[in-house]
Amino acid sequence: MCTVPALGGPIGTGGPASVSRPAWYGRAVVTATCSLARSTRVVLPAQGRGRLGNGLQQTSALSSYLRTLGLDQWEPIHPSILEGDRDLVTEHVAASLGEAMSASEMLYEALIPGMAEVGRLFEINEYYVPEMLIAARAMKAGLAIIRPKLVEEDVEPVGRIALGTVKGDLHDIGKNLVGIMIEGAGFDVVDLGVDVAPQQFVEAVQEKNVHLVGLSALLTTTMPSMRDTIDALIEAGVRDKVKILIGGAPVTQKYADEIGADGYSRDAAGAATLAKRMMGVA
Repeated sequence: MCTVPALGGPIGTGGPASVSRPAWYGRAVVTATCSLARSTRVVLPAQGRGRLGNGLQQTSALSSYLRTLGLDQWEPIHPSILEGDRDLVTEHVAASLGEAMSASEMLYEALIPGMAEVGRLFEINEYYVPEMLIAARAMKAGLAIIRPKLVEEDVEPVGRIALGTVKGDLHDIGKNLVGIMIEGAGFDVVDLGVDVAPQQFVEAVQEKNVHLVGLSALLTTTMPSMRDTIDALIEAGVRDKVKILIGGAPVTQKYADEIGADGYSRDAAGAATLAKRMMGVA
């Protein structure tokens, strides 16, 4: 049993303290820890009453579901990501790598599509923050195995993004979620942290060869720092080198238009989709 602040309650499968889930949700978390540091298995939601019975526990239902997504050739890597089973992802990636696929094939045809499906489930409210985090952790375990091979194969990331919470704002949960989903989409993420001054974003563009800049703000009082950051990029002569996407609880598309940002997303999954679109790979 583990308390997750984002939900304000514990994750569990039984007992009065368990999170209330929709009737169609299927069986949720088997084990978890507050640090999310140990292997935690989450069964994919049933996506509507009766569609998959009790989630992805039945092999026939799993195979059918993956076929509808065009992902069945990558069994069992995809379901292991969707279920957040880090150990199985590690096992299957290690076993498959070099046998019938290269590291780049593993990345772009197995790991990234698996996280893309996690993002889709999150967008339609069939996955929640804990499931997304656990799935991302499983995917990153597989990525850690193939990373040296990617270097050997000279595989470039989809793009590079400098990501940070703007000056005066110390909130990082939203930024971290965006980083997880964007990394899962194949990007290299330069995480600048929180309370990031405009000049730090400028330096990241100048020194890190980034293609995108992501600005996060959770407070209305720190939203002006987004404008300040864009102005700093203009003054430094690097504004035209990057696309800027912004987000956060008080942020809107209207505000993005007002300050000259290139895009806005209301959630992490949408930010990953937007980043890919900005790089011309969506």
